[in-house]
Amino acid sequence: MPGIFGIVHPESAPELLQRSMQSMVAPLLHFPWYQWTESRRTGAAIGLVRLGTLTGSPQCAVSEDNRYVLAFEGELFNAHELQKELGVPAPRDGEASPHATIALHALRRRGAAALERFNGLFQLALWDAGRKELLVSGDRGGLRPIYLVQQGNKLAFALEVKALLTLPWVSRAVDYAGVLGFLRHGFCLGQRTFFHAVKVLPPGAFAVFRQGRLQVQRYWKMDFQPNPSHNEKEASQRFIETWRDVMHTQTDGEHRHGLPLSGGVDSRLILAAMAADKREVLTFTIGNPGCKDAEIAKRVAETAGYANLFSPIVAGEAATSLERAVYLTDGMFNCFHANVQRLLPGLAETASVVYDGITPLDGLYGPEDLFWRQFVLPPKPLRWLHSEVDNKNIHAFTLAPRTRVNLLSPEAQAHLQPECDLIAESLKVLGHDNGSATAVVDRFWLEEFKPRFAAFGPQLLRSIVDVRCPYFDNRMLDLVGTLTPLQRSSYKPLQRAAISALTPALARIPWERTGLPLTAGFYRTQGRRAANALRRRLNAALRRQPATSDSRMIDYDEMIRNSLKLQKKVATIMIERWPEGSRVFNRNSLRLLLAEHMNRSGNFAEIIGRIVTVETWHKLFVRDATRLSRIAAKAPEQIYHMVA
Repeated sequence: MPGIFGIVHPESAPELLQRSMQSMVAPLLHFPWYQWTESRRTGAAIGLVRLGTLTGSPQCAVSEDNRYVLAFEGELFNAHELQKELGVPAPRDGEASPHATIALHALRRRGAAALERFNGLFQLALWDAGRKELLVSGDRGGLRPIYLVQQGNKLAFALEVKALLTLPWVSRAVDYAGVLGFLRHGFCLGQRTFFHAVKVLPPGAFAVFRQGRLQVQRYWKMDFQPNPSHNEKEASQRFIETWRDVMHTQTDGEHRHGLPLSGGVDSRLILAAMAADKREVLTFTIGNPGCKDAEIAKRVAETAGYANLFSPIVAGEAATSLERAVYLTDGMFNCFHANVQRLLPGLAETASVVYDGITPLDGLYGPEDLFWRQFVLPPKPLRWLHSEVDNKNIHAFTLAPRTRVNLLSPEAQAHLQPECDLIAESLKVLGHDNGSATAVVDRFWLEEFKPRFAAFGPQLLRSIVDVRCPYFDNRMLDLVGTLTPLQRSSYKPLQRAAISALTPALARIPWERTGLPLTAGFYRTQGRRAANALRRRLNAALRRQPATSDSRMIDYDEMIRNSLKLQKKVATIMIERWPEGSRVFNRNSLRLLLAEHMNRSGNFAEIIGRIVTVETWHKLFVRDATRLSRIAAKAPEQIYHMVA
């Protein structure tokens, strides 16, 4: 993916720095049109990768006195405002992008404090040759991860873990707590990755490295008002005005717009704003043929006057793309969820910017949760998170009401202790173990789940097109902090009201979650949600498998059951190749898990996908560490055709 990378090694010769940079960039060039650049100084080198012909040639920004060098990848939506404030002249031809030039001037004048004013999705690395100091930072939401590794007075950073692993001094010792977090929750928690040595920079943070000392600080945290206004009319008007402003800024310019569209609310609100501004956009939807979600998405697009490209899920394709998905995401994203890969070649030809609906507003709780947990039985935030966040018991995984198995091998159990509470540990590290229960839950959702799991969908898209996430615009994040818990809950009152105001016709189309129009009132909506939840529980109690093909957008459980090719691939990775695999899992338990899934005694696709991901990651990045993996060794043109 596009991003920054570099190394600080004071004793390193220029030739060694050059070789290190070349080895780091090699696994980052995923397609033939990628372009990269570097800038080397005594004891340090920084560089960036861009999409090449889609965004222009990359250049590092250099100060006039040659003291400061900045690698900047991304964009600032308030660039014009910052340029006027700083009095920055427009860059000349052949120089760095205007965004990089503006960022360099701001950082020189204000230091790390300038980051608070940067509104956009970005990564940056600033080398100060005078102080021999490196500053590395990303945007507030942490949607473009930056990985760091330090050994003594050496530091390396990159947008993907695989780039760091090319350096001979980077240890590949496994962080079993990171693996456990992924197996339990679907993503690593805190700054962890699958490697002890490699850490990820937190959202809204910057790292400073000088004289062998690395310091990480937050420049922004979500601040929820203790007594927000409950005036729905005022909140709704403020939300609509802010959203109009955000979308007008982000869609301005000559771009070929693309939008992944579902039957939900968040992507529909993006479309409503684009329709109101009369922007041209191509919408696309991935799902099971005939599913309600895809049907609603098509209806939404057609009502707004746009084309909708439907891409059906082909289960057999997943078998051939598992390794590629793990390779692109460094193993930290469930490879079963990487279906967007099949659209990548087509997107390169039809869109230059894609708007993703990942949002900090889609909370963990609904109105019923708020009533129960705030007024009837107020819990501690940690207990609330334990009940809401996916928290699978790997040591005693439930296959049936009376059947539990330990998914871990005896040799792995010593590393993966069952009493380890990773959520509690994460709250303490982030400083979120205090405050109101809803604020703690929302911060965890925003700063852990969103950048460490939900953001990998946009990351995969970014391997081929530029991606913008309007809900993570600073103006929206500032607004979120002023809302009441109900206003930022899964009930989505402000989003639905905004769609009604911007493009009323779209609000009359049913919401996939309830089957009711977005204009349906609170009690009617909650009644329908309660009825749907009761129906699901009744089906579960009767062990009745609902017909999901016409209701769920992507049915991962049926994907495995319906494809012999995928079944064979999964069985090969989990069971047949076990002796030369990670040895993390209990082979007999995996046999039972897969058998119970295939005979429909339970739906275990999610945990199967996580196990397959860990095993594939181990093969690519640990077992085959001494030689270039066959995925990386493929020429970019071959990879492109493989994805196609």
